[in-house]
Amino acid sequence: MVGIVGDQRGTRDGVKVQFFGQDTYTFPGTAAIALRTGCPVVILLCARQSDGTYISIIKEIQHSTFEGSEGEK
Repeated sequence: MVGIVGDQRGTRDGVKVQFFGQDTYTFPGTAAIALRTGCPVVILLCARQSDGTYISIIKEIQHSTFEGSEGEK
């Protein structure tokens, strides 16, 4: 298992994507690894509750239908 802490905004030479309806740039590293190896991509989010506790949300991102390659921009 490998954990990657990805930044939500890459440089202009990154990959341009839509994020909440806005064009933004992202780093291609995690997607490139997943496409090359076929390994699962799992995200973990922590959400603070009104009582001060946290809940964790864990979801797998289905990437079998992704198009392109790690070299495309």
